[in-house]
Amino acid sequence: NARVKKLPNKERVIYLYDEIVRLAGLMGCSQESGETHYEYANRLHYNYNLFTAEKDIREITGIFVRNKYGNFPTTNEDVIELERYKDTIAARIKKHIGIKDYYYGIYFKRN
Repeated sequence: NARVKKLPNKERVIYLYDEIVRLAGLMGCSQESGETHYEYANRLHYNYNLFTAEKDIREITGIFVRNKYGNFPTTNEDVIELERYKDTIAARIKKHIGIKDYYYGIYFKRN
C-alpha cells in the first residue's frame, strides 16, 4: 500500500501491528477487552502455531510496544520485521482458511 509506505516509521509499525491483529481476528482470535498486548501475544503463541515464524508473535509484539510507547526513533529494520511477519502470517492464514474466506474477512468483515 503506497499510502502506508509514506508514513513515518513509528506509524508504519503501529499500522502493521494493527493489521496483524486483524489477521488474527480472521482465525477467531481477537484481542479481548482489558487484555494487554503481551497477554494477547502469549495467547496467540500458545494456541495457534500459525503465528510462529522466523520471529514469533511475542517478539513482534515487543517491537510494536517498544516503538509505540518508547521514546526513541523507530528503525527501518523494525518496519521490515513487521512487514515480513505480516506477509508470512497473511499467506499462512489464506492457506488455512481459504482464499474466499480470507478476502471476505480482509475486505468486508471488521473486528
